[in-house]
Amino acid sequence: MTTIKLDDIPDLVKSNKLSKQEACVQVYYTLYTNPARFGLLDMDEDYRSDFLLHFLQHKTNNLIQNYNPDISPFGAYVYKTIQTARLTFKKNFTDKQNYNTLFIQDSIYAYQEQLEESATSVTKIASPTEEFSQVQSEEKIPSLVYKQLFTKQPHRLCKAQSQERRLKRGILILALKSAWYISDEQIHKVSKVCNISPDVITQSVCHLKSLLINKALNRQLIEENRNRAYSFIHNYRMQLQNPDRDKDQLKLTQINKKLQFQMENWNKKTQKLQSGKYKISPTNSEIGKIIGLPERLVSFYMRKIKEMDSETISSII
Repeated sequence: MTTIKLDDIPDLVKSNKLSKQEACVQVYYTLYTNPARFGLLDMDEDYRSDFLLHFLQHKTNNLIQNYNPDISPFGAYVYKTIQTARLTFKKNFTDKQNYNTLFIQDSIYAYQEQLEESATSVTKIASPTEEFSQVQSEEKIPSLVYKQLFTKQPHRLCKAQSQERRLKRGILILALKSAWYISDEQIHKVSKVCNISPDVITQSVCHLKSLLINKALNRQLIEENRNRAYSFIHNYRMQLQNPDRDKDQLKLTQINKKLQFQMENWNKKTQKLQSGKYKISPTNSEIGKIIGLPERLVSFYMRKIKEMDSETISSII
């Protein structure tokens, strides 16, 4: 990913040198890699990651579209917008946490209808990023950096060197496969083992994350529905274990039917989450495009590192 100065983005979009989607990802990448510049260091890593992905999905497109160059530079505009957005995100996050807590508590005592009714849901800008340049050093272009690791050597390697090279390839691919979950600390560990700049790996991770937003939202929806079903199950079991005196047998039968329905619903959602279909990870094809490999070779290297025993890996690392 080419590093672009924030203030240049609106002009690049206007002159069609940068698409709106590319501009949104560039804004996200700048925020992700420069948290101190935008006053985001007080957030823990997971919370900041969730916030920035939310910002990428819901804010960046309008951010670029509504920008007025006569009022302020684009970098200052982004800084001001991110401060407002983080307050809104924090409020919604807190409201959601409070709601989830109350929802589970209410499910112990309330009927399904009552539960459904209750379902509502600054550091100044630091030094600017590097000037936009069409020419990058090869050390910063992911495809060229990765090519050095995956290109066949002109001379035959000994067994130990061959295993080490195969391990580095597998570790890099597994790291990219885990793009949604990988931490900065883990990126630096992969960087050290593979002898690849952490900035290059971070660029690739950011790009893959931007492709995984819909997958993450779909999984989140299934998880919320599963948790909701579990709350109903707990509620109905409590009612059956401690029936009110005014509940007749027909009412208890209806509650039992609702319990069975929600148990089936919970099992279906759990099976979906346990299947690989809703896993938040990039496809081998998407990883291959970043590395510059066919999909089949990505699968090959993943299989090879899984076949390595722990002792061999420990001796190499």
